[in-house]
Amino acid sequence: MSDVVEDLENLSIDDLKEKAEQLYTKLDELNYYSKILILSADESVLKSNFDVVDEEIPNLLTRLEDYDTTIGEGVTFGGFHHDAHRFYKDQGLVYGRRGDSETGEGFCVCKVGPVFTITTFTFPHITAKVVPALRNSCTEVYGS
Repeated sequence: MSDVVEDLENLSIDDLKEKAEQLYTKLDELNYYSKILILSADESVLKSNFDVVDEEIPNLLTRLEDYDTTIGEGVTFGGFHHDAHRFYKDQGLVYGRRGDSETGEGFCVCKVGPVFTITTFTFPHITAKVVPALRNSCTEVYGS
């Protein structure tokens, strides 16, 4: 693990919330994401722009642990089930969608150190644009 990730793991919850606020501002300014949820590995909500379903949180935090489980079960987020299409444990990314490309909703889980950022997005925003933007924003705020 990098020194940056180790430093993140040593931050207080207040410091993590401050960084989450910075990340949220960056993501909100992009205007790509419908829902934004930023969690710490201990299940604390650091920032959210919607009412979080508390029962979904433990499952969200395990989506980067096992390829077969994640691809097989998908991800339930914001009260909706999404199919997981891509799983990149080494990059801290899982993403996919529900519905079709024009009326559905994409999602992405991005993990940097002990921080998970989960977002949704709808057409005209596409995975090829929003996933790299999310990953870049997370690494800018939290490090690589």
